[in-house]
Amino acid sequence: MVYRLKLPDDYKTIDKTVYWLRKNNNYYIIKSEKNTEDLFPDRAEAIKKFVKENKVDFKNAQDLIKVIQFCNQ
Repeated sequence: MVYRLKLPDDYKTIDKTVYWLRKNNNYYIIKSEKNTEDLFPDRAEAIKKFVKENKVDFKNAQDLIKVIQFCNQ
């Protein structure tokens, strides 16, 4: 369902999107390069290089998809 709410003019909303990764039937929040390296310790150096070369933004869903696809290669 969708609601159209009238908010006060001084009301501020903040995007709190959270991205989850399922690995070995466990769920993990993906929020940073370090967090991703911890989930893929054998690929940590490669992840650092990939993130730097591709200017990954961990708040962007498409960038996260690219990182996870890279980690699963």
